[in-house]
Amino acid sequence: MGRASFARSVLRPGRKSLLRAQTSQGAAVAFGDETNHFARRISCGWGPRAESAVDVARRLQRMARDLRRVEPDLGSLWPAFSSRAIRPSDAGPVDQLPIEDLARLIDSRARFDPPHPPAPVGPSGYDLTLAELPTVDWRWRLDPHLIAGSVELESRNGCHFRPDVGFPAWNDRDKGRALLCVLIAAWKPAWATANASLKKPNDDQDGRVTWPRRPWLIWVKSGETIPYEFMDIGEPTIVRAEHGGELRIWP
Repeated sequence: MGRASFARSVLRPGRKSLLRAQTSQGAAVAFGDETNHFARRISCGWGPRAESAVDVARRLQRMARDLRRVEPDLGSLWPAFSSRAIRPSDAGPVDQLPIEDLARLIDSRARFDPPHPPAPVGPSGYDLTLAELPTVDWRWRLDPHLIAGSVELESRNGCHFRPDVGFPAWNDRDKGRALLCVLIAAWKPAWATANASLKKPNDDQDGRVTWPRRPWLIWVKSGETIPYEFMDIGEPTIVRAEHGGELRIWP
C-alpha cells in the first residue's frame, strides 16, 4: 500500500509545519511530549456492515475484557443510556452481563429507528455511549462511543476512545499499540488510528477550517483506506505487517 493511501498532508505548499516548529536539529518531539494537542483519540472504523444486537454484544464484551487485560487501571464499561452518572444498580458492567441481556439492552436502548424491537434494526444501526465505573484516576477514562450495524452507504460504523491528554498510555508506544489491537481484534475494522488534533486550525482553500491531525499509530487493513488526512511529519519509524494489514508508527 502506498503512502498516499494512508494519509495526505493537510498542509498547503509553502506553509510551515506546526509540528516541525517543535523539533530541534531535525529530531521529532515524541507524541506524548508535544504540548500543542487540542485532543487525542484512539479510533477504528469500517464501512456498511449489517450486525444484530447479539453480534454487537459479543464484540463489545470482547473489547471490554481485552481492555482490562491490557490495562487493569481502566474502569469497567457500563452502557450509558442517559446523561446522569452511572449507578451501581444500573445494568452492567458490559463484561459481566449475559450476552442475551446485553443484546436486549442494545436492541431496546441503542437504536433510534421505527419500528421498535422485535423488528430488525434499521439501516442506521446502533449508537451506544459507554461509561466507566470506577476509575483509579480520571485520566484513565476512555469515554467510548460506538456506532455499529449501519448499512447506509455513508455509514459511520466505528468505535472511538477520547482519553484525556494526560492519559498515561500516550507516553508508552507499546501500550498505545495494545489498545489499538484491542479495537482491531474486537471490531474487525478497515482502519484504526491513534492521533491528535492540533490546537491551531488551518484555513483551507475553499474556506473550511480544519484542525490538522498529527499521526502516532495508523493501521489499515489490506485493500482498504483511512478516511482522514494527516499532517506530513516525515516517514514512520516503524512499518510492519500486522492483523492482515499494515501498521505505521511515528515517534
